[in-house]
Amino acid sequence: GLLFLADRKPHLVTDVLLQTIEKVAENFSLMLQDIERGSIKKTNTRRLNFLVVDDNKNIANSISKVISKMGYSAENACNGKEALLMLEKKKFDGVITDISMPVMGGLELADKIYEKWGVYAPRVILVSGEFSKFNARDYLKKGVVCLLSKPFAVEDLEDIINYFF
Repeated sequence: GLLFLADRKPHLVTDVLLQTIEKVAENFSLMLQDIERGSIKKTNTRRLNFLVVDDNKNIANSISKVISKMGYSAENACNGKEALLMLEKKKFDGVITDISMPVMGGLELADKIYEKWGVYAPRVILVSGEFSKFNARDYLKKGVVCLLSKPFAVEDLEDIINYFF
């Protein structure tokens, strides 16, 4: 396997990925606890529809629950290809998509959304734990409204939705 050095110790890339996934899962578990305690409140009376795209069902469900608690509707897709099919059938105001997914990732999805719908495209929020791998400025120029770094707090997601929608 590939090795990289952190703290002068060699680590397998798979070990580091597993640690990152565990940290993200832990933060989303905390997010679910906030939802269950009722600390996430409806913040807007306008009815918005969101499409949450993530190959990790737990993460997608957590984000959708936050959106629902805010008084909006949310549906999930497990990859960009499925998301495009859903976008063909229904109008969504916003798409919150992970970048790294099988079949079609979030960057390609964002490209296809803006190619197909142009100025009528839903607003796209990209989510990732690793934004250093691409030129974020290019996607912001194309129309992506925000880059949300994993792990994130429930309040960050609420603030972004309230600001951009």
